[in-house]
Amino acid sequence: MSDRKAGREQTITCLDSRRESWENCIMSATIIREKRQTTLPVEVCEAAGLSPGDKVDWRIEDGEIRGRKIEPESCEVLDFDDLDPVTLAPKVGTITEESIVSSIRADREQSQ
Repeated sequence: MSDRKAGREQTITCLDSRRESWENCIMSATIIREKRQTTLPVEVCEAAGLSPGDKVDWRIEDGEIRGRKIEPESCEVLDFDDLDPVTLAPKVGTITEESIVSSIRADREQSQ
């Protein structure tokens, strides 16, 4: 077990034959700061494919805190034919922030 003074991070190595091959047996303990913030270790971010700005779904399972990366929904660009002419709502699906951004990008690319 190692203890770093600056971040007070502890590394705990375990042997567990029940773990899957993709799971890492090294656990890094971090501190929860006053505003309930913590820094995720680089190894955790790399293993989960997390990058700054990604969203994480947190839950409690069997007394453990578990996080899962939320994958952005695929977005398709809506055309005027895809909208109800009265309400301007999409005939199928919903409008999301991602669909708006995708639509603006597609429009800008067409106009160039």
